[in-house]
Amino acid sequence: AAEDKADTWDTGDVEADTDTDTDTDTDTDTDTDTDTDADTDADTDTDTGDTGLVSDLTCLLSSVVQEDEEADGVLDSQRSYTYTSDADGTPRAEVYAADWDLDGDVDYRYSITFTADAGGRITTAVTDIDSDGDGSLDHVELRAYTYDEEGRVVFRIDEQDTGADGTVDLTETATYTYDSSGLLEAAIYAADLDGDGETDSTYAGAYTYDTSGRLISKTYEQDMDGDDVIDERFSTVYTYDAAGERGTSVASSDVDADGDWDAVTTSVYSYTY
Repeated sequence: AAEDKADTWDTGDVEADTDTDTDTDTDTDTDTDTDTDADTDADTDTDTGDTGLVSDLTCLLSSVVQEDEEADGVLDSQRSYTYTSDADGTPRAEVYAADWDLDGDVDYRYSITFTADAGGRITTAVTDIDSDGDGSLDHVELRAYTYDEEGRVVFRIDEQDTGADGTVDLTETATYTYDSSGLLEAAIYAADLDGDGETDSTYAGAYTYDTSGRLISKTYEQDMDGDDVIDERFSTVYTYDAAGERGTSVASSDVDADGDWDAVTTSVYSYTY
């Protein structure tokens, strides 16, 4: 996948909202890698469920990052980002270029072209990657989103042409369902890693909430070889104090899916009121 992409536009990835956390861990990149790493730690990250609307940074036109890797006063590399959006902030294009040795030649480049619906939600993002700066495409990625009537992402598909030869070599899909309150209750990821049309791995997440809409549990199960047998299982359970802040989290992992937890990590949080 294209490395070093700017996390500038929110393109519709969905994760469960853990509500009381102080850190926001929002997937806002246009990378087509499906993040299926189980969150089994007892951290305070907020996984925000978004709807693909563009972020507050859509007014940004360009940025340049220069690095002095040895702190000797001499610049060693430069990266630039250029953004194009409609008058209402809907993103239309992003271009990234890197000159790793500062010789004036582009060593790595990608461009992303977006389409959006009338509500400003991203519907497709096509990424063209020139990984060696020779002016020829080396990798093409397509990500497409489907929304429900409430504007929530219900389906996402990623297709990667790793040789830019017009053949899809890897496909990943994500299907999301929501409860009656609009909270994410299930996410199912599937991957065809060799482009043969068969599912090679699946990853399913389930989420439950209390009456205040706070996440109280999340469970992940992974079939790593597409044989419909669960190979790994992870779970995290949360409690909250009287003020509504997270009190504890208990993360458990069953790495051989034998039904017994192999490791359990408990975290206890305290606050000053």
